[in-house]
Amino acid sequence: MFTSRRDVTEFFYVPNDWPVHPDVDQAQSHNLEWAAEMGLVRSSVTAGMNESWNIASTAACAYPRAHGEALTYITNWITWGFSLDDSLSSIWREPSRVAGVLDEALRVLHHDPSVRIPRPLRGSDRALADLIRRASAVMSATWMTRFRADMETMFRGFFAKSLALSSNRTLDIEEIMAIRLDDIAMRPPMNFIDMLEGFEISPLLIGTPQMRRARDLVCELLTLQNDVFSLYRDVDDNGELNVVLTLERLHTMTRENALLRLRDMYRERLEELRSIKVEFEKICVLLGLDNKDKMLTTTYLEDLEGLVPGCCHSHFAAARYRTEAHAFPPIVSELLADYDGCIMQPFTALTPRKADQ
Repeated sequence: MFTSRRDVTEFFYVPNDWPVHPDVDQAQSHNLEWAAEMGLVRSSVTAGMNESWNIASTAACAYPRAHGEALTYITNWITWGFSLDDSLSSIWREPSRVAGVLDEALRVLHHDPSVRIPRPLRGSDRALADLIRRASAVMSATWMTRFRADMETMFRGFFAKSLALSSNRTLDIEEIMAIRLDDIAMRPPMNFIDMLEGFEISPLLIGTPQMRRARDLVCELLTLQNDVFSLYRDVDDNGELNVVLTLERLHTMTRENALLRLRDMYRERLEELRSIKVEFEKICVLLGLDNKDKMLTTTYLEDLEGLVPGCCHSHFAAARYRTEAHAFPPIVSELLADYDGCIMQPFTALTPRKADQ
């Protein structure tokens, strides 16, 4: 059904051409050094694999207005996310092991970045600690609270995915979309819009039903995109949570008809997202926002909507979705062993709160 890049961009209603900031080369160079420093790559093999993934280009496509430190930070975050995902890839059907990995990450997430962590960190957690420290240095406490909440939601999505895959039962489309809403891992990166634009959207606007729905729609749209780009990889791995493959199984559809049904689902959500943008014009008037705040709200919504075509082009840039990348040994071989014997435990902070000291 797809014979060219244009076929794919037309399928998803996105422009065939997309801007990329020239800072992408600097971000890529820094990212390779950072990944090694954080212990995400530990050999020449995985260093080469990390470089081949074009992660800075992936970030620059998703956030075409990002540059400088913001683009570097986003590139680092995606690298950490890829590494965590690869650490989990071989144990998705073992919820107790997945819980152990995520339990450790949650402790790092809620650690006070101004206090030294009292023990060595496992796997990708050193990188997560660095990301939290850097974000807390430039963003407000309010932003950090929202970011941590979105990270928690992402971790819960990972755990829900593990439970679903271990259940050995067939899920329907509604169940799959509910899991993927969080598992697609796009809630936390939406907060990077504030970082790259240099302003923070009002918590009141973030909390409106319209904004919550807009963020959900972006997650769903990117889930549908992902399931097309990863289709052939998921075929090799049974693809229980892939929407296209589930449509084929549940409704005895051909591959082409399943793709066309997915496109209908995609178009419906895209139209709803665009209608919500119009509603925000009325909300700004009701709130009595001045012209500057209206402009900032418009910018935020444009960047949020821009993640949809941007992430489509990110998939073209990301070598993780190309068959030749599969020739590399998975990075999981270097990270997962760090978590041997790690299980979920009653939650305690890495360091006590000041009130408890």
